[in-house]
Amino acid sequence: MTENSPIIGDLVEEYREVVLPARGRVRATLWFARQLASLVRPWMWGGILGFTLGAANLIGTALWPLADDTPVLMLSLLTIVLAALILIGAAAARERQRLWDGVLAGAMASLLAAVFVSTANHIRVTLFVDVLQHRDDWTGLMARFHASGQTDLRAFVSHEYWAGEVSGLLGSMTVGAICGALGAAINSARRARISRVSA
Repeated sequence: MTENSPIIGDLVEEYREVVLPARGRVRATLWFARQLASLVRPWMWGGILGFTLGAANLIGTALWPLADDTPVLMLSLLTIVLAALILIGAAAARERQRLWDGVLAGAMASLLAAVFVSTANHIRVTLFVDVLQHRDDWTGLMARFHASGQTDLRAFVSHEYWAGEVSGLLGSMTVGAICGALGAAINSARRARISRVSA
């Protein structure tokens, strides 16, 4: 029996007996989803984010292996990730109002997301290397492969992708920590503003 099981049981009971009759099915379902989401530790959302992005990358490659990563797409993904990390930092700092909680949650969430995305990307290049080698953005990689004298493209690409993983993960943690701190600061400013209005 998990720690959250009694809480979930109480939520289900409240949903059925109080919220559903008062709000209707759609609004009650949204309420229930918000309550469940609140039970997830803020940094764990990084794993959910990374899994979602990694799965989307695999599915997109399977369907459109030669599609270009357009600037609009990359900017949109970057915006989503940064906004999510800021929200995670704000959520983590809300309980005890400590900047450090936001920093730590942002760093951990970003690390988790990066691990999931990197793993999915490794699976992607391993599975689809025969098609991906014809992408325009692989021109430099293919030139390095031919210059290396190696014969196993899959092994070469795998090594290339994993070579910078440690620095990439450290960079992700740094960005996550900054976003988490920003989220914590926004949360503190919001609470201060509410306190002034209420006073």
